[in-house]
Amino acid sequence: MWFPVYVCYFLVTVAAAGDFFSNGEPTVFRKCCPRQHSLVKVVTDHYKHFDCLDRLSLAQTYNISYSPLIISDERFVTVDYGLPILCDGINMIVSAVDLEAKLSTSLNICYDRLVAEVSNGTLMPYIPQTIGLTCINNETETKSESALQINHVRKCCKKGQVFSARYHVCVDSGDNDEQWIVDRLNLTDSYVYEVDIGLQCKSDEYAVELRQRDYTFSVDKNVLIATNRNDRSKTDSLMKGEWCMDQGYDMEDMVAKICTRNCATFNAFCVRKCCPEGYHYKVRRCNSLVSSCVPNVDEQNYFQPMYYLEPLRNDHFGLTDIMGIRTNLECPDGKFVLNRSDPRDNHRLTAEGLLESSISLTSDYCIEMFDRRHCPENDVISSTVLCFIAAEKIKDFRVAFVINSISSVCLALTLIVYCALPELRNLHGQTLICHVSMMLLAYSCLARVQYSPVFDKLTCKLLGNLYPQLLYKLVK
Repeated sequence: MWFPVYVCYFLVTVAAAGDFFSNGEPTVFRKCCPRQHSLVKVVTDHYKHFDCLDRLSLAQTYNISYSPLIISDERFVTVDYGLPILCDGINMIVSAVDLEAKLSTSLNICYDRLVAEVSNGTLMPYIPQTIGLTCINNETETKSESALQINHVRKCCKKGQVFSARYHVCVDSGDNDEQWIVDRLNLTDSYVYEVDIGLQCKSDEYAVELRQRDYTFSVDKNVLIATNRNDRSKTDSLMKGEWCMDQGYDMEDMVAKICTRNCATFNAFCVRKCCPEGYHYKVRRCNSLVSSCVPNVDEQNYFQPMYYLEPLRNDHFGLTDIMGIRTNLECPDGKFVLNRSDPRDNHRLTAEGLLESSISLTSDYCIEMFDRRHCPENDVISSTVLCFIAAEKIKDFRVAFVINSISSVCLALTLIVYCALPELRNLHGQTLICHVSMMLLAYSCLARVQYSPVFDKLTCKLLGNLYPQLLYKLVK
């Protein structure tokens, strides 16, 4: 009686396994280096080869730190480690791996992250990337592809650090690494991820900080999908290079930083920070706010402009729950700092993120922490930096005045000569006398207004109207 049941169970199991191995099969991934190791290309005058080094060895040998490839567990991906067999560095072709390309399962190729290139003992400038190493000894081997792809994710902070949404900076916190990010995304399929550190938004973009308490996060290959918990219709997709994720400080929630030009899309309150992330201003000269950007050394240096944010939080509930930070302020004509202790420099932030002061209402400003602990004030304050407004350029007409005056003198001499000599006062001479007289009057008016401003309104109108009318008559 149980035999038919066993047969059915066996057939269902076989069918499920067949479906798993045909669609979600534990794909073979050919990795050049052992787990947690990355590739280093070493070139000398006589040969080249590839070394496999772990993160600690990279830091000790070359003073660099890059994360290795992160691979899903053995239920989904079977990893074969090692370079192509019987193939030295000379017979290997290096090719960049497109993030959308299908990976080969051939024994003649392996994949890994090339993080450094060393030439004759010198570390060369190099941008890490995932590459394929192909041996050219056996070009007749049949090429086979898997459904596996190299995907990309960015961790906001380096290993051992998490992101503090309160201070908007990375802070030390144990042994947090890239694997934590991938694990928290609950990826259950086969995957291979390369991980980069940090987020570089464009100069006109803000880095908006989204918390897991406000948004749900999911990743589809290289795309981050962020959905507002209070309004599920508000879903945004961020492409590769536009986002990073990390663990939040003092909490298990995740924090995502995304690059955007429109803070209103995420209901974010956005401000501009003067120094790069992790830096603050240190006063160079006491009794002034002339400063330079220096790295943070303790929590007092962290970006916390409460002087500006507290009034907004009291007047507008929830306004600053989601913050966006943009760094640097380009001022072609120089910068100056508003002195909070001077009533003439009274200023505040508006709910729209603009700076309102006695001289302007502008978005061209930045806020920073000023460390004065080495000065008599012995404190750290936040203040605002504005751009100098370029002085209006006033045209200098002195050269034109001199030239027009010389022309007027020549015209006057010509007029005197024609009026003094009777033989020149024929019909042609009288016509020329009229023409020269009008030109002399016109040039005299022009020279006067170029000499200095005419403050009398009647004289100014007379000179301004007389000059074009005389020119019109001369041309006519």
